[in-house]
Amino acid sequence: MKYKVGDVVKIREDLEQKRYCMEDKKYGDGVLRDMLDYRGRSYKVTRANRGGYELEGLCWNWTGGRV
Repeated sequence: MKYKVGDVVKIREDLEQKRYCMEDKKYGDGVLRDMLDYRGRSYKVTRANRGGYELEGLCWNWTGGRV
């Protein structure tokens, strides 16, 4: 995993409603329209798992391509 619990990450400013590759480059993950509201903002990683990251105060799983 690129980030660890406690790291502060910034959601991509150029985030678009499309599919992004996960860090393992094997799988992709889509972006919901509501996620676009968080572009350019920084959040603390509260959980890091194989599928991506949980960010403080947000309900979605964020993959490495999105942050």
